[in-house]
Formats: sequence, C-alpha cells, structure tokens
Amino acid sequence: MEAQVKRGERLAVIGQMAAGVAHEIRNPLASLRGLAELLGRDVGADDTRRRYVDTMLQSIDRLNRLIEDLLLFSAPRAAETDELDVGAIVSETVSLAQLGLGSRTVAITVTDPGSHLVVRGTRERLIQVLTNIVQNAVQATPDGGAVTVRSEEREGIAVVAVHNTGSYIPPQVRRQLFVPFFTTKPTGTGLGLAIARQIVTSMDGRIEVASDPQAGTTFTVEIPLAARPQPAVAMAG
Repeated sequence: MEAQVKRGERLAVIGQMAAGVAHEIRNPLASLRGLAELLGRDVGADDTRRRYVDTMLQSIDRLNRLIEDLLLFSAPRAAETDELDVGAIVSETVSLAQLGLGSRTVAITVTDPGSHLVVRGTRERLIQVLTNIVQNAVQATPDGGAVTVRSEEREGIAVVAVHNTGSYIPPQVRRQLFVPFFTTKPTGTGLGLAIARQIVTSMDGRIEVASDPQAGTTFTVEIPLAARPQPAVAMAG
C-alpha cells in the first residue's frame, strides 16, 4: 500500500507538470497550424513545395495528438459517467481491430462478449482503454498467432482479459509498462498504457499483466459492476 501511495503521488506530480506543459504548447501550436494552412493555400497540388507544407501539417497534428494525450493523462476522470455495456464495447473494439489487420494473419476472437456486464464510466474512455490493449496485443503477436478477448464476472467485478500468443514481456519491462513515457516501440510516446491505467483507476478498477514465455501475455482489466437499485419492499398494512 505504501508503494501504491508513493506511485500515486509521483503520478500526480507528473500529471500536473504534463498539464502545464501541454497548455503552454497548445496555443502556439494552433498558431503554427494556422500559418501552415495559409501557406498551403498558395501552393498547388503539383507544386514541389506542397510536400513541405503537408509534412508541416502532419507533424503539427502529431504534436496535437500528443498534447491531447498529456491532458487526458493529467485529468482522466470524466465529470459525467453513464452505465456502459461492457459486451457492446468489447465487440466494437474487436471489430475495429479486425478491420485494421490489413494483410496480417492474426486471429482475433471474443470467447464471451460479457453482454450481462454493466459498469459506470465514459464510453469513449473505456473504448480507448480496450483499444489500446487490444492493438498492443495484435502488434505483439506474430503472423499465425491469436488474440483472444474474454469477459466474465467475478464477485461483482467485470473482468476483461486480452490474451495473445507468441510474445513474452520480461519482469523488468512489466514493472515499467504503466510508467509515463516508457515505451519499447520506436515511434511510441509511452503514454498509452499510462493513460489506460489512469482511466481504469478513475473507475475504481485496475489493470494487471501476466506473461509467460510459452503461454504468451494476458492483460486483465477489472472494473466494479454498476450498482443496481434494490426493488422496493411492500410494507404490510
């Protein structure tokens, strides 16, 4: 518990710093994009300078996405929450992952969509959590491998387990997976899993990871089920 408290305090400091940096960068970045768009109006599609303008716009958009990630990391708790159908969100996430496979030969299946599981949260943010985990699993799976998503209830907890074959995460890497800005990808920002954990924690849940050289890797998301109102009991007259 002491380690968790220290980690929470450390993440809070990092979150405040990230939010400050993000706000300072956002306004000048918007000005730069506006200026790049103005330059683009005078440069036609066949002009050799068009490539420079497009590269500037793409680079600015990448920075804007990073800014959005930083702001989300610093304040993951949404002001409003709704009852969310875990099964529908799992099915939607898997369908999008299947469409994004392209020429890759990775089997993505849902063993139980968890249609009976309802939690409280923000739909877009829960989709973001599961999309990040499923996409990571697909990227880590070699062609011919499989990604399986399973949902179930355990003692009032909605559990979504994402398992992939053919990959192993050593303990020293597992300990840093949710640390902000830590990444093993050459083009990653290291914020995806950190934000995912922040979102799930804001829903009073947790994310765990287990990995075995033979069995593969499993990310497990656990979120308390939404409390259901108790039926009124008729009083005897």
